[in-house]
Parts: sequence; C-alpha cells; structure tokens
Amino acid sequence: MTSTTKPTATTPPLRSSRLARFAAITALAFVLSRVLGLVREQVITARFGLGSSLDAYRIAFQIPDLLFILISGGALGTAFIPVFAELRGVDERAAWRMASGVLGIVAVVMTGLIVLAWVLAPWLISDVMARGDAPEDQQLATNLMRILLLSPLFLVLASVAAAVLQSFEAFTLPAFAPILYNTCIILGALFLAPSIGIYGLTIGVVVGAFIFFLMQFPAAVRRGLRPPRSSPFGDPNVRRTFRLLLPRIVGQAALAANTVIAISLASGIDRGASAFYSGWILFALPVGLFGTSVATVAFPALSREAGEKDYQMFLYLLRRAVRGVLFFVLPASIGLIALREPIISLIYERGEFDHSDTLLTAVPLLYFSIGMWAYALADVLPRAFYAMQDSRTPVKIALVAVVIDATLSFLLVGPFGLGGLAFAFSVATMVHATLLLWALRRRVGSVLNRPTMLFTARAALATFLMFAALWLARPLLSGYQDLPLLSLALRVGVVVAGGGAVYVLASLLLRQEEVGTLLRLARR
Repeated sequence: MTSTTKPTATTPPLRSSRLARFAAITALAFVLSRVLGLVREQVITARFGLGSSLDAYRIAFQIPDLLFILISGGALGTAFIPVFAELRGVDERAAWRMASGVLGIVAVVMTGLIVLAWVLAPWLISDVMARGDAPEDQQLATNLMRILLLSPLFLVLASVAAAVLQSFEAFTLPAFAPILYNTCIILGALFLAPSIGIYGLTIGVVVGAFIFFLMQFPAAVRRGLRPPRSSPFGDPNVRRTFRLLLPRIVGQAALAANTVIAISLASGIDRGASAFYSGWILFALPVGLFGTSVATVAFPALSREAGEKDYQMFLYLLRRAVRGVLFFVLPASIGLIALREPIISLIYERGEFDHSDTLLTAVPLLYFSIGMWAYALADVLPRAFYAMQDSRTPVKIALVAVVIDATLSFLLVGPFGLGGLAFAFSVATMVHATLLLWALRRRVGSVLNRPTMLFTARAALATFLMFAALWLARPLLSGYQDLPLLSLALRVGVVVAGGGAVYVLASLLLRQEEVGTLLRLARR
C-alpha cells in the first residue's frame, strides 16, 4: 500500500474487526490478570492490613519498579516495534540484529542500575522515600528493596521478548504472562508470609518475575531472538531504536518520579501509602482492561499504517481505538464513583483490613476515578506518535503533566490529604490527554471528529442513565458494612449487573455500533 492508496469500502471494517478480535483476546487475559491482581491485594491486605510493614513493602517496591519503567515499561515496545516491523519488511536479518543488540544493551544497563540501587538502598530509603518513618521501618524497607531488586532484570528481558512477539501480532503470551506473576505473589503471601512475614511477599515477587521471563523469552527465541554476537553499538538500527527510546525514558522517568513523590507524601499520612496504593489498584483495573488492552493491540496496526504513510487508515484506526476505550471507561469511572465504598468493602474488608481502612481507601479512589477517561486516553494517544516514530512530542506533553501533578500534589496534600494527591493526578491527566489530542490534530487531523464527538455524547448520556439506575438501587446496599460477605457480593453483583444492563440497553437504543461489535465477538 502506498501513500496514495485509499481504503476501500470494505477495508476499514475488516481491519477494525481484526483489531477488535485481538483486543478481545487481550482484554480477556487482562481480565484474568486483573482479577488475580485484586485477589493478590485481598490476600495481602487481609494478611497485613494497612500497617507499617505493608507501607514498608509499598515504599521498597518503588525503586525496583522505577528501574523497570525507566528501561522498559511501555517505552521499550513503543520504540522497538516500529523499527523492527519496518526492518522485517526490508531485511529480516537486519531486524534480528537490531533485536539482539537491544537485548544485550538493556541487560547490561539494567544489571548496572540494579547494583547501584542495591548499594544506595539505605540512603534512598532513609533520606529520600521514608524520611518520616521510624528507623526500624526504614531498615525493613531497605531489606525488602534489596530483595526486590532481583526482579527488574527478569522483567526487562521479558519485555524485549514481548515486543518481538507483539511485532508478529502474537499477543497471547504477553497478555497472559502477568497471571503467573500475580499467582506467585499470592502464593508467597499465603504460604511464606505466615512464617517469614512481609519477606514472603518479596520472594513471591522475585519468583513471579522469573516465571514471567520464562513464559515469554523461549517463545521469542523460537521466533529468532538471540543474544548479540558482537558489539551492538555499531549497528545503526540499534542506535535509531535507542534514539527513539531515550525521550520516552525521560518521560517515563518523570512519570515514575511523580509516583515516588506521591507515595512518599502519602506515607506521611497514617496508613496513607497503603490506602493510596489500594485505591490505585481498583482505579487501574478498568483502565488496564479497556485502555491498555486496546492500546497494546492497536499499536502494531498504527505502526504499519504510519510506515506506509496511509494516514487516512491511521486516523480511522485511532478513532476506533479512542471510541472503544471511551465506550467502556466512561461507565466504569461513574460506577466506581457511585459504588466505591461497597466495592472496596467487598474486595478488601477482611482480616486486618477493617471498615476504617475502607473509608480511607475510598477517598483517593473517588478522585482518581474523576480522571479515568483521560488516563485511559493518555495510554492510547501517545502510541499514535510512537507509531510515527515521534518520541519527542508526547514526552514534552508528559513533562508538562508531570510538573502540574507534582506542583498540585505538594499544594493539596496538606489541606486535603490523600484526596488532594489523587485529585492532583486527575487534573494533570486531563491536561495531558487534552494536549495530546491538540497535538495530533495539528499533525494528522482531528481524532475527535464529528462522528466521534457524537459517539462520546451518546456514551455520556447512556452513562448518565446508568448512574440514575445505580442511584435508585442505593437501598440494596444500605448498611453494606454489616452484611455477610456472600450477601454483600450478591447485592453488589445485582446492582452492577443492573447498571451495566441499563448502559448496554441505552447504547443499543442510541445505536452505538460498539454494542454490535461486542455481540459479534461474543457469537464467535
């Protein structure tokens, strides 16, 4: 397809149907993974409550997580896939040389960063991340961090493998690998924590990272991935990949630094770090299901169309991705706002996690949910730039959002506590998504064209009707904190199913085509 090729009348539906099918498979894996993630948090919070040992674990997790995000996270794949896909169409051997070179460099760099972080761990914990904590809690966090530092190397090598597999539109293994990762953490909490306490969690994380690696890396090796046989620095395609990656690393570092700041500020509030994180987990569930899954599947297709300069098809696919995300995320955000306390109680409130913890966790969840639509779009829209091999624009925009988030966090945490931190995040995310849409309009055309705006308005109306139904169902959840677990689960399930049914019925009456796509996928 050349730059002048126009899609035929049948091309867009065929491609978008294939995209929807891949997204459905990926979303299924995300559902299973996120459900296990919730089970993981249930087990952890029931075992430890929102206490000092769990706060130490949350703080210790930040630096290993930061290292992974810096070198990989979503950034590695978004730099790797466009270059690898382009090279495969021209020179297969050059593509694999580039892949091997990237693998070797990230392995060496990550190893060096892990050693450095291990040495600096006491200072990072006591002087940066947990300055207000008791010395024994700081020492615990330092010990936990040093164990957790074993995991990023396995995760980053698995990320290279996942990028290779996704380039071949093999999404299943990368999507399902997190299930085993979460399973190992759950097993650590269930079977190791009773005897060795919070250290059982860290061992579960490390073993889970290793399994995560084993599940994907051999599949990439079977495709052709190999360790580098010579210095990769002379390969121009490796250098091109890292030139694309470097701005994204800067953006990822800034976003990760914001997370560290938020957790550090939250740790100054009693049980704050754990409550903030528990609220984040619930917020991230629908975003992962409907934002990340669509973004992951759409990216190779967008990269292909951008490489062929077919921006008509590029915009078509991007608009469909945006509409698919908004169709699910708008009702999910309002549902969490309306039912946040019963849902938190159902998921977390057992063992050491009591009703006061539920009320504390509900505060950040409320303010996170306000910006859910923007956070989901901010997962999809940068990939449009990455598909065009433009790293700088989304990173500049992300840095603006980071500055807003950090500034508002410092200003709002004092008077508003955890709610202020979460609200700062939502405001920054809405600015982030708005600037991305503006930049894309200048680059390739409006993503929010008239049909997409009408679609969004209809989705908002259907969401409002759903909210009205949830409001009318409030008596079913009256006194939720005193209900037996099974009764609470049944009532929450009935209310959620009823709200969902109202949303789907309203969408059908409003002729939202995404409902038809879902029904076709279900029949298949």
